[in-house]
Amino acid sequence: SASAPAAAVAPQPAPAPAPVAEAPPLPFELLTPKVIGEASELGDECAQSIVTTVGDKLGAALASVCNLLDVGVIIIGGGVSGFGSLLISSTQKSVQSRVLKAISPRIQVLSAKLKNDAGLLGAASLILGD
Repeated sequence: SASAPAAAVAPQPAPAPAPVAEAPPLPFELLTPKVIGEASELGDECAQSIVTTVGDKLGAALASVCNLLDVGVIIIGGGVSGFGSLLISSTQKSVQSRVLKAISPRIQVLSAKLKNDAGLLGAASLILGD
């Protein structure tokens, strides 16, 4: 027996991917080192690039200080400390690549324990007299 030809079925287009929700851009005055540091730690490539560039430039300047004054420990505090651990590691790498070989093994770049509160706590200590 003869069978009828199969009906042609048009291929169905694949469903469009759901749009990726993006956070609205922050106003410039809200882009603090802490905000950029947090974005960097969450994997934001632009924020990571900013932090590593700052660390490289900071390390270049600090390497000159180390070479000139024989400094062995650098403590990063203040607002820039909000950039987080990527700043410390990129600054350390930059310093190590630029200092004299004789002092390189003993140079450390550390984050201040009081971060951005050091000045405030120091001023309060002066006023309150320990």
